[in-house]
Amino acid sequence: MKKRYALKLAVMALASTMAAGTAWAQQTTLRVFVGPNQRPDLQAKLFEQYNKANPGVRVEIETGGATSELQRQYLSTVLNAKDSAIDLFLIDIVNPAQYASKGWIEPLDKYVGGPAVLRNDYLPVYQTSNVINGKVYAMPSQGDAMFMYYRKDLLAKHGVAEPKTWDELSAAAKKIMAAENAPNLQGLSIQGAPIEGAVCTFLLPYWGQGKQFNDATGKLTLDNLFEEREALNAAIVGSLQEAARAWGLLCLRYEIKDISPPRGVLAAMELQAEAERRKRAQVLESEGVRQSAINVAEGGKARAVLESEAERVGAVNRAA
Repeated sequence: MKKRYALKLAVMALASTMAAGTAWAQQTTLRVFVGPNQRPDLQAKLFEQYNKANPGVRVEIETGGATSELQRQYLSTVLNAKDSAIDLFLIDIVNPAQYASKGWIEPLDKYVGGPAVLRNDYLPVYQTSNVINGKVYAMPSQGDAMFMYYRKDLLAKHGVAEPKTWDELSAAAKKIMAAENAPNLQGLSIQGAPIEGAVCTFLLPYWGQGKQFNDATGKLTLDNLFEEREALNAAIVGSLQEAARAWGLLCLRYEIKDISPPRGVLAAMELQAEAERRKRAQVLESEGVRQSAINVAEGGKARAVLESEAERVGAVNRAA
């Protein structure tokens, strides 16, 4: 039987697990969830080295879900069922806040020393994502980055310099596309399907323009222009009245009838809507799984009660 040091499940990366080896010395087995896209083969080798260096601790791997979305569904099912078989998780950077709010993970401050551990050796984004209400709920395990590749032969052929900005990239793509006139040639190929990868792809140019998805309260801001149309109308009327007062003019109404956001913003809004639909579907699915587990458990309980009652009555009858 496993000896568990923590009462709740914890999220911790391999680096922090190794650093906190003495704190986990009381455990005989640690079961770690590693997604298929997080190189279980490589993690297995690292854990094997850790097992050799710490003979009192054995690290085992559990995996599930072929994609990030399926991985989230798998873990949601496991954790909603309150299955305590997994001790540690390697999860996406977007998940710690959700897991912490549901009580699925515990703070790691007593193992890693508090938020200060993230200030020097890691990117600032980890402080934002892994520190929740002043407590550390996750530690970075690995990072990845997006790269842009371009055809050096086409740039040289058409006398185009290596693009350094998004405007230069757009101009280079248009020039080469017009000159080549090739139906199968794309100016820029990206992940564009309504999946997680498309969001990551879109964030680069969006953030590059100094824009943010969320306001100070965490609310998505992409569609604020539509929500605040009436407020804009009233503000513009007030400004016109102030400017025209000396001329004896009175502005009674101003209305913004149509708004045409840039294509990038429209694409982001579509991704946002799709993400919300997927989120609702996952919530409904996980609730269904949870209710099913509850029903099965209650059925088993009721059956056990009835069987024990039947045995008691049978024993009384036999004694009589």
